[in-house]
Amino acid sequence: MFIDVLKRRNPELIRHSVDLHAQGLLEPDTFVIDMDVLRANAKMILDKSQELSIDLFFMMKQLGRNPLIATELVDMGYKGAVVVDWREAQVMMDANVPLCNVGHLVQTPKHQLRTLMDYGTEFFTVYSIEKLREINDVAKEIGITQRVLIKVSGENDIFYSGQESGIEMKNLERFIDDCESLSHIQIAGATAFPCFLYNDESQKVEPTSNYYSVIRATQILQNKGITVEQVNVPSTTCVSTLELIAQGRGTVGEPGHGLTGTTPTHAIRDLEERPAVLYLSEVSHNFKDKGFAYGGGHYRRSH
Repeated sequence: MFIDVLKRRNPELIRHSVDLHAQGLLEPDTFVIDMDVLRANAKMILDKSQELSIDLFFMMKQLGRNPLIATELVDMGYKGAVVVDWREAQVMMDANVPLCNVGHLVQTPKHQLRTLMDYGTEFFTVYSIEKLREINDVAKEIGITQRVLIKVSGENDIFYSGQESGIEMKNLERFIDDCESLSHIQIAGATAFPCFLYNDESQKVEPTSNYYSVIRATQILQNKGITVEQVNVPSTTCVSTLELIAQGRGTVGEPGHGLTGTTPTHAIRDLEERPAVLYLSEVSHNFKDKGFAYGGGHYRRSH
């Protein structure tokens, strides 16, 4: 999907990767990251977000949870990481990277909550009352008020396989009422995923049904007297989509593929970010006119 773009916009990364592989310095089945380009991409996204007053939590899932890159982004001025599960959180904690949002795709298991809360987690994303009660219990033990984001789900929202979750919109008011007895929880906003997707027909990124569910959820929260700090609308966050967030009611983006210039839109047209990553392997053997390479490399939605 990105080979032609990579050849045209970052041929140096290809050349250096091939040279290092030929010398035996890079193994097959390796992701190679152009840090100069990634830094430039990250700086452009950060500068634009500051111009538009949008918070950014960077995503390292697409980059192998790499703590060195995460540390560089914090040094650059990024607030911290969004981590999709507790294992990624542990990698970030080991590198002293701030945790801004934990649990968007995988809620934190009960007995791992204390570690993350002792370390300091700005927001937990939750989508069950049981998990919220567990967080409240730990927060009470250590004497803090823990802020949370409610992941919501509308009737026509989009989910990737294995990621189906969220408080259904029809049940949201009752969920909020159930939270009132939890003395050490503060609901700070709402979120969903994916909130933006590339539309093949219009050839541009557009808000999804999930995005509008978040907006409706924040209105319900406000009607319940809750101060909404975060309108978290992740997916395909990059310089160009920050404008979409700003034009709507979003307050937070979470760049992942944007950092490496590999969102779906980057494959269609040249955006501000350049491609900063390639997957390197070598052919093991040929069989019946097919070549077999070492490793698998990409997960199925990695473009």
